[in-house]
Amino acid sequence: METGGVRITWIRCARHDADHWLDGDIVLDEPQESYRIEILEAGAVKRAVDVSESRFDYDAGLETVDFGAPQTSLSVRVRQRGQVVAFGIPAEALLEL
Repeated sequence: METGGVRITWIRCARHDADHWLDGDIVLDEPQESYRIEILEAGAVKRAVDVSESRFDYDAGLETVDFGAPQTSLSVRVRQRGQVVAFGIPAEALLEL
């Protein structure tokens, strides 16, 4: 990101009829796209944000509020939100910055 910070992106999955062999995204199987992204420190949630697309811009100001200084890595967890299943299985990653 030009202003500092980190753009976190992920690939959307589906919960139903997700066997897709052609190019492009699979069909969204929820009325709307929604995710919960969590920024973690030693497994504890430092920040939780709900977003409506498969990306989150974690700007430098939020990082400073959460950690006090820029980090060399970020631990993140993302879960899809839905109507039938409130939160899907989490995907976690340690991002080296």
